[in-house]
Amino acid sequence: MKNKLMVATALCSLLAADGYGAGFEKSVMWSGREAGYAGAGQSQVSGSQSILFNPAGLAGSGKGDVSLNFSPTNLKMKGHLASVATEEETDHNFSPIGGATAGYRINEKLGLGVGAYVIAGNKAIYDGVDLTGDAANVTFRPRIATDFAVMEYAVGGAYEVMPGLRLGAAWRILKANGGLSTIKKTTGNTAYTYVNLTDLKDTKYNGFRLGAQYQAEDDSWGVGATFRNGVDFVAESGTNNGNVVVIGSNTVTNATISNATVGTSLPAAFSLGGNYKLSDDFRFLADVDFVKYSENNQLAINATISSALLGGGTPLALPNIPLNWKDMWNFRVGGEYTGMAGMALRAGYSLTTRVTPKTDARATISPSGLGHLFALGAGTNILGDNLALDGAFEYSFNSGEGAMSSTPAGSTTKELLADVTTKHKADVMALHLGATYKF
Repeated sequence: MKNKLMVATALCSLLAADGYGAGFEKSVMWSGREAGYAGAGQSQVSGSQSILFNPAGLAGSGKGDVSLNFSPTNLKMKGHLASVATEEETDHNFSPIGGATAGYRINEKLGLGVGAYVIAGNKAIYDGVDLTGDAANVTFRPRIATDFAVMEYAVGGAYEVMPGLRLGAAWRILKANGGLSTIKKTTGNTAYTYVNLTDLKDTKYNGFRLGAQYQAEDDSWGVGATFRNGVDFVAESGTNNGNVVVIGSNTVTNATISNATVGTSLPAAFSLGGNYKLSDDFRFLADVDFVKYSENNQLAINATISSALLGGGTPLALPNIPLNWKDMWNFRVGGEYTGMAGMALRAGYSLTTRVTPKTDARATISPSGLGHLFALGAGTNILGDNLALDGAFEYSFNSGEGAMSSTPAGSTTKELLADVTTKHKADVMALHLGATYKF
């Protein structure tokens, strides 16, 4: 074969589809307390968890605390990868998401905090994908997957500039790690090319988050706002491999994949929220988030593939991958009831707008539909109110229709389901657990 194959890889949903939100981000990643009202508490959050949700809260009530949170999450994705007749379902769906934070108020006005936690992630792994719906005689069963995590390490502080008004900031270090596996087909329908990129890594030190809060003197209402800057990633990997599968003879040969880089970004975001005390025992919360995902037009791929079957072994460049994402909006509402002795009850809902366009949809990223999240939670204090225990259950889902990208003019490879509309679905269940020791 002398076909000059060009193989596109899809670094999709850099850790966020776990939400199920959209883009690279989960609607609520972790926190036994904040997850209870679907992440709508940025206007009233205080203590060390503020380092993520709103750094202004580091100057809030209390002397200091250490908080540990664990959010075991189960994500199930369904979609079509090779044939409209065969719906695949993800394997290895469990994700141990969590975080640890600590904070200390130096005086009545100044507070400091640190944290290490998962901020984004995706775990979409399809083992042994059946290709017979596309080519009946092929026995090759590839593993198609995106499995990424982004850790954030942050240090920050906040100051109460006047009664009720707090301003905060945090410096963010972000570390991305993961891999992806994908398959394409020659435009002449003669062969498949399979690419497996592993151990992709990048660390960035230029992240920051700003926050502000104002709580009325009588505690009847409050507002909050946060801003985070966008961070560009160029993940590198030198441990890659691949295969070429000749359809006519059903033969599989090894291909050589060069050192690879994949470039994308976790974009800038702005959030605004408020809380209002409807009664002595019930507080209503609402937030809206805007994330500028429209900046993510493509994934910048820098790597080559070579094989004796590919142009005589001459290394061929892997092309960039179109995303053409839309901006993301999250609308959150929640409530907290404290009328039970020693117990707080919480509930919340989050709506996430569609980020994935219907013309660039695939089963390994968030579906091209609206994301919905429902949460119920509770919290109590023990050990003389020094230890807060919080928990929440989350169910979220997203479904939509769309097609894989059209084959670019002049390309020698294509998506297996290019321009074929199929349905994709994601369901998530998560248990958010948190323990916070106050001192």
